[in-house]
Amino acid sequence: MLELANIQPVRAGSYHVTIQNSIGSVTSQAATVVVDTSDPGAGFEADLMPRESGDGTVGVADWTMVGRFAVGLEDPANASEFARADCAPRTTLGNGVISVTDWVQAGRYVAGLEPLTPQAGRTGSAC
Repeated sequence: MLELANIQPVRAGSYHVTIQNSIGSVTSQAATVVVDTSDPGAGFEADLMPRESGDGTVGVADWTMVGRFAVGLEDPANASEFARADCAPRTTLGNGVISVTDWVQAGRYVAGLEPLTPQAGRTGSAC
C-alpha cells in the first residue's frame, strides 16, 4: 500500500510505476489519485482564500490574508479560519497568536519550501 500525505488537489490524476532491473522492466496499470476537498473543515494550514473555508491550496492570496490578520487589518471569521492562519511555529501548528511569524510560514508554504500541512492547531482568538 502507498500512502500519500499532504497531497494537494493539483496532484490529482493518473499515475503508474515502472520497475526496472538488469533483466528488464515492467510498468503497472494506471492508478487514479483523487483528492477530496469537499469537507470545508479539511483544509491546510494557511489556506484562507476564499474566505472562511479555503480551497485546498495555498497561494499568494492566502499569504496576503495571513499578513492582513497579523497586522490587524482584518480578523478571522471563525475558529477554523483562525487555526489555519495560526500556522507557526510549524512544529506545533500554531501558538494561539497570529503574528508576522505566521505570515512568514505561510510564505514558505506558498514558495514550496515546506510541504502543505493539514489544518490543526489552536483555535484561539488573539491576533
